[in-house]
Amino acid sequence: MKTSIVLAALIVAVCFVSLSFGQTPEKPTPAPKLEWQSYSSASGRFSASFPGEVFVDQEGNVIHAHASPPDIDADFRITYTDRTAADADADASYAELERIRKATAESQGIEPQNIVKFMSGPYPSMVFNYTMDADGTKAHYRVWYLIDGRRFYQISYGYPADKAMQEDGEAFFKSFKINRQ
Repeated sequence: MKTSIVLAALIVAVCFVSLSFGQTPEKPTPAPKLEWQSYSSASGRFSASFPGEVFVDQEGNVIHAHASPPDIDADFRITYTDRTAADADADASYAELERIRKATAESQGIEPQNIVKFMSGPYPSMVFNYTMDADGTKAHYRVWYLIDGRRFYQISYGYPADKAMQEDGEAFFKSFKINRQ
């Protein structure tokens, strides 16, 4: 009798362990199909496609054009500001982008991941990802910094981790264009 109880307990434990290790992590659910709207900013010298109505806010000399898709707590945003002087060369621009990234990470308490520096056409650029808790929701963010002479752009998108929206975010990135006057 004692052997059968031990054997039964062992079988239950093995089944429990097997079930625990056999679980797969939850996959994000597909996001609803987004309706993209073209947007152009004469003062910002850019155009892009946003998933929803675009709102423009200004804080000092920083201007934010942003949209959230209907019924999804996500953010697609282009922020720009003019700096006092242009950088001497690409190396100086990359040093400035690195300074901005570090200051942002420190002030926001984020840990940037997958940092890549590159030239986007003639523009020194940097892209990185981070994940954070946004009002109780785990959210993924991707940020692209770009310098065009004195103008600094930050193109970014963020979305709940339980939604599969990275393709939408990358489509937003690809839609961004600087418009020369």
